[in-house]
Amino acid sequence: MKTQNSKTATTITAETRGENPTALNPDVDDIRERAARSYRRNVFVPGFPEINTAAIRTCFGMHIEFLSAATFMLDERVSGDKGVRSGIEMMLIKPQEKLLITVHVFRPVPEAVQETYETRVVHCANRMGDEEYEENAEYETTQVYLASGVMDDSARAIFAGEHAGLQKIAREHLRRGREVSPFCQWQFTR
Repeated sequence: MKTQNSKTATTITAETRGENPTALNPDVDDIRERAARSYRRNVFVPGFPEINTAAIRTCFGMHIEFLSAATFMLDERVSGDKGVRSGIEMMLIKPQEKLLITVHVFRPVPEAVQETYETRVVHCANRMGDEEYEENAEYETTQVYLASGVMDDSARAIFAGEHAGLQKIAREHLRRGREVSPFCQWQFTR
């Protein structure tokens, strides 16, 4: 497990002298909300199913209705390697937060070696500026979570179920990305 912060939000302190801090400053609730968005707990705790994107989304309060773009691959050849890769890549966007979840499963060929997975979660909080396109917006804080491991039967079943289910949702609710564009990395986009 690795965690990387690109920026650290400022610590919030208030001198109240026994008074109600909200009465002194009505923006305290807004500041607390911004801090809560910035400091999410580590999503990769022991025993947590890192392959389960539904559990990851739940930890960040990013439900499927926030899905803005997605890419799915199944048994795609890895260049220069003797193996195949399957994956789920999702971008979920709230007004003040963005969540990128990437799960890749590698299967070597020949299959004598075990399958492995790599999970990467990028959480951006507290949007800055008025960028026209939400996916290009800048944020005050960005946290990156990385996890990897060996696939077991239950993780394989979770991944296969999520791959099929999320791809179906993306096909129904997102329009197809322009495949001819070399700059469009998303298969389905909102």
